[in-house]
Amino acid sequence: MPVAEPSTRDGEALLRQARRTVARRCLIYFVCLSLLLGVVRHVGSQDAEPNPSQRPTVSINIADNATMAHLARFDALLAEQQWQEAVESIRQDTEASSGQLVLVTPNTDNFRRYVPLSTYRQMKLAELAVRSPDALALYRRQVDPVANKLLTFAREQRDEASLRQIVTKYFASSHADDALLELGEIALERGNWTEARGYWEQISPLTRFPTHEDPKFREFAGQPRWLITQNLRADEDWDRTLPLLQTCDKATSWPVYRDTNIELPNVYARLTLVSILECNRPRATAEIELIQRLCPDATGEIGGRSGKYVELLQAIFEESQSWPALPQDDSWPTFAGSNERKRIAASLPDLGSLKTPRSWQLALPTFSGEGELIGSEGSRVAESSNELLSYHPIVIGDAVIIQAGPSESDVVARRIEDGSVVFGVEEVPTGIVASPGLKRSVGVPRFPLSSYGKTVYARVGSLPTGVNVNLRQEREAPARIIGLDLESEGKLAVELRLEGPQWEEDWAFDGVPVSDGQSLYIALRHRSSVRTENYVGCFDARTARLRWRKLLVGAEPTGSERSFELTHTLLTLRNKTLYCNTNLGIVAALSCRDGTIQWLTEYPRVDLQNKNPDRDTRHTFRDLTPCLLYRDLVIVAPMDCDQLFALDANTGILIWASMHEQAADAIHLLGVGEEHLIASGDYLYWFDVYTGRLKSQFPAPHRSLPGHAKPAPHGYGRGILVDKLVYWPTRESIFVFDQRIRPEMLGRTPEVFDELNLTSHGATGGNLVTADGYLLIASQNLLSVFDCYESRNDSE
Repeated sequence: MPVAEPSTRDGEALLRQARRTVARRCLIYFVCLSLLLGVVRHVGSQDAEPNPSQRPTVSINIADNATMAHLARFDALLAEQQWQEAVESIRQDTEASSGQLVLVTPNTDNFRRYVPLSTYRQMKLAELAVRSPDALALYRRQVDPVANKLLTFAREQRDEASLRQIVTKYFASSHADDALLELGEIALERGNWTEARGYWEQISPLTRFPTHEDPKFREFAGQPRWLITQNLRADEDWDRTLPLLQTCDKATSWPVYRDTNIELPNVYARLTLVSILECNRPRATAEIELIQRLCPDATGEIGGRSGKYVELLQAIFEESQSWPALPQDDSWPTFAGSNERKRIAASLPDLGSLKTPRSWQLALPTFSGEGELIGSEGSRVAESSNELLSYHPIVIGDAVIIQAGPSESDVVARRIEDGSVVFGVEEVPTGIVASPGLKRSVGVPRFPLSSYGKTVYARVGSLPTGVNVNLRQEREAPARIIGLDLESEGKLAVELRLEGPQWEEDWAFDGVPVSDGQSLYIALRHRSSVRTENYVGCFDARTARLRWRKLLVGAEPTGSERSFELTHTLLTLRNKTLYCNTNLGIVAALSCRDGTIQWLTEYPRVDLQNKNPDRDTRHTFRDLTPCLLYRDLVIVAPMDCDQLFALDANTGILIWASMHEQAADAIHLLGVGEEHLIASGDYLYWFDVYTGRLKSQFPAPHRSLPGHAKPAPHGYGRGILVDKLVYWPTRESIFVFDQRIRPEMLGRTPEVFDELNLTSHGATGGNLVTADGYLLIASQNLLSVFDCYESRNDSE
C-alpha cells in the first residue's frame, strides 16, 4: 500500500447580546439620539470578561519584530514623502517571513483576527490610494505591465490561475479590480455563491459596512450591510444611515480595493443576484431595497437582461419563488451528512408509520468513559459516562457503514434494506470496552467516518492523539487512515501512515479526512513537552503522498497533566477552502491548493484549569464539533470556549457571539433550518442564525450544573434536521419539532410536533442518521435501522 511520503467565555452578558441584536436593528439611533449613543458605546465596548491578557495563551506564527519594524519603516517613509523608498520597502519579501501572520484587530479584542503577512502587505499598498496617491502611482508603474499581461492572458485563455495571481501578488495594481470581477463571474457560473460574493466584496470597502474614524461604529466595520439595514423602515432613518454606507474614512481590516473604476451599482447588482441564487430571501429583499435607496436609476445587464437594476433584480427575485428545489441525493456520506456539516435530509413519513416497522439491528460493543478527566467533573452531556454514544454511521448507496472499534476489522458494511453483509465480519464482538489508560486521559473514543464516491475513510489503530512525553514508552504504533473500496468488498484502496523522516513519534492523525476526489485533507496533531500543535495536512487521494502541511496553532491542551489525549478534529470543506475549529483557541480558513491560511480568528479561550465550582463546564464535552457552514457564515462551537459564535466565511470577521455560558451544553450543531441554527445537548436550542439571539429551547430552562439533576426529558445523542422538522433523540423517544419559532411562540416552550416511543421497538436513543427513507439510530450498543416506508416492497 502507498505510504505517506515527505513532500511540506448577568447584566453585562445581556448587554453583550444587545450589542449584536438590538444595536443592529437600531443603528440609526447611533446617529440621532445622544442618549442611545452613550448606551451603545458601552454595549459596543469589548467584553470585560474574560480579560484577554489573562486567558490561556495560544502560540500563532505571528510576524516577528524585525518584520513589523520593516512595515513601520514603510509608514515612516510615507510620512516623509519618500515614495520610491517606501514602495521598495513594502515590496521586499523574504523566505524568513513566509507563512507569518499579522494581527489586524486591536490586541484588546476578545476575538482577534489575523491575515497572512503577504495579504497584509497588499492591504497596505491598496491603502496608498487614500494615504498617498503619488506613491501608488509609482508602484503601479512598476507592476501594471505584469498585471496587464496576466489579465490579457487570463481573458484569452480563460485562465483562472492568472486572475488569482493578480489579486494575490498585485492587488494594488490598476487591474486587480477587473480580476476580482472576473473571478466572481467564474465562481458564480460554478454555483459557488460564497466565493463569488467574496471576490466582489473586495472591489470596494462600500460593499460591506465601511470603517469610520468614529469609534462607536467600530463594532460594525466589515459587517454585511443588509444585517444593518434590513430593519430600517422610515425614510428619515434611511436618510441618516445612507451616508454611513457611502464613505470609508479609515483603513479596513480586511483586503479591499480602494479606487476601483468599476461602477458600484454593477457590483451591488451582482451581490444581490448571488443572494437570489442562493435562495437567501431576507438578504435579497434587503439588498434590493438598498439599491433602490442608493442608486434607483442605475442601469446595466444582469442575469442576461438589460434595464434598471432594481427592476431586473425584483423580477428575478419574484421568479425565484417558483424555482424548483435542487435535487438531493439520499446518502449520508460523512459526519453531519455533508462536508459543510449542515445537511437537511429529505422528508420522512410521520413517525406513526414506524409502529410496525420493518427493521434490522446490529449489536455493537459498549464503550465506557468512566474515569476520563472531563467526564469525572460531572455528568456527561447527552450521553452516559459508562455507555458512550461513540458511533456515527454513514450511508452510501444501499450500504450502511459503521466503525465498531479502533481496528481495521471493526469497520463493517451492511445492506440498508436487510442488514446483509457487504463487507466485514458477520458478527461484531460485543461487551463493555474500557480503554486501559482512560483514567489517565482526556477525551473518549469516537468513531466518525467519511467517504468520497465509493471509498470509505476511517481512522484505525491507536486511540490517543497525544501522549505525555514522560510516557512515550507506553505509546502504541501511530493510527492509520484507511480507504476501503465499497465496490470491491471493502478492499484497501489507500492507506496513510505517518512514517519516514518527516514524521516523528509524536505525530497523530486527529480525526478522519475530507476529500474532493483528488486530495485527502485531515487534521494532524503534534505533541511536544511544552504544548500541543494543530496542523492541517493534504495527501494525494490515490498515492497517499503528502502534498502540504500547515501549522495553525500551538497551545496547552486540556488536562495537560493527563497522560493521553483523545481528540477528534474534523475539517469542513467547501469548494477549495477548508475550515478548521481546532478546539485550541483558533478557527482558520485555508486554501486547498497549497494550505495558505486565508484568515485566522482567535476566540476567548476558557481557562480549563479554573476550579470554580459554579462555572458551567459542559462545553468541554464538545469533542465532535467541526465548523458548520451556512451560506457565508462559519458557525463554531469550540470545547474550550463557553460561547457559540459565527464568523464571516470570507474574512473571519465576527458576526455574532452568544452570551457567556449560554447553551453551554450545546455539543451538537445539527444544522440551520428556517433561518434558525439548531443546536442540542441536554436541551434543544433555536438561535437566530444571523444575530445569535436565543429564540427558544426545549425543555424549559433548568439549572443544569454538576450536582444538579438534568432536565426532563433530556437529549441523548445527536439529532437531525429533516425537511422543515427537527428530530431530537432522548433515551426513550424521538421528539419532533418545527424548525420555525413563530413570533407568537417567542418566550414559550416549543410544542412537540410528534413523538416516537423507541422502547416499544426494542431500541434506545442515540445518534440519528437518515437516508433513502430509512432512519438509523446508533445507540451505545446497537445500530437500529427502521424502514419508514412500510409499503416499499409492495411498490417495488
